[in-house]
Amino acid sequence: MNTLSLLLSAVTFASVWPMSGTSTPDVIQDPYGPRTLSGVYDYHRGVDFWGKLGDPVHAVADGVVVRMQTAEENAGTGLQSFGNWVLVEHAPLADGTPLHTAYLHLYTFDVVVGDTLLAGSPIGTINSSGVDINTDHLHLNLYYGLSGTLINKRRSVSPWRILPNPGLDEVVLEIVSDTTIHFGARISELDLVRVEVTGRGAGTGKNKQTFDFIDFETEEGLCGDNPECEGVRVIPDDFYSFDEWATWDVVFTTVGPITGACLYDVDGLVEVVGKGCPASGGGKN
Repeated sequence: MNTLSLLLSAVTFASVWPMSGTSTPDVIQDPYGPRTLSGVYDYHRGVDFWGKLGDPVHAVADGVVVRMQTAEENAGTGLQSFGNWVLVEHAPLADGTPLHTAYLHLYTFDVVVGDTLLAGSPIGTINSSGVDINTDHLHLNLYYGLSGTLINKRRSVSPWRILPNPGLDEVVLEIVSDTTIHFGARISELDLVRVEVTGRGAGTGKNKQTFDFIDFETEEGLCGDNPECEGVRVIPDDFYSFDEWATWDVVFTTVGPITGACLYDVDGLVEVVGKGCPASGGGKN
């Protein structure tokens, strides 16, 4: 587990779901990480929650409103897809690193900059505001280490790190061929962040081991909005609101016949098949 994961796993403030405003889980429309959007591969740096026009949105944790903008203010900028949106600053990580959540595609606002919020406080209502946004939903981002209130997509991590976590760990991990693994999680526990594989690579000695991985948060092993690069191809299964599971296939041509795989969520290792993997955080061979 890397330093950031350790710091985030130590976050202890009380949190709620953004749509219900309580510990009752919301319906997820799209997961964090690689997804298929209208039949096209896309890298998604947040979690989308299902709703209908005018449904209320709530702060997921105590914080202060530090930025808000309208769709008109964002037009023609790098944030034009955000629509009407709000940025909330929360208690920092143990090392002082700032922590923020952003609430996108709003319809109306219930806050102004400077407001102090409690977990569950109303922020606004949802809409489909923003360029190329076609459905009413809330997109939630979690950012660490922002410079002031400037948005940096590379500082995005899984919102599951601070959402109420039922800890069910209902996951699937399978080696389906020499080059392909299949993994996923039940929607109620969709906090997966990393998968690793080992294999028998070319070289001297029959026990030579090779290693590769993809990481949803650091984007290591991924190629932005390109599903394939450096011998790895990510294939998200179609995902629909009210599905029970979200799953991915990943083809690794980088390790030889796959002999083991390991799956991690925001709390650490959750599933191992075959011969397992080196400790999380190792580099590519």
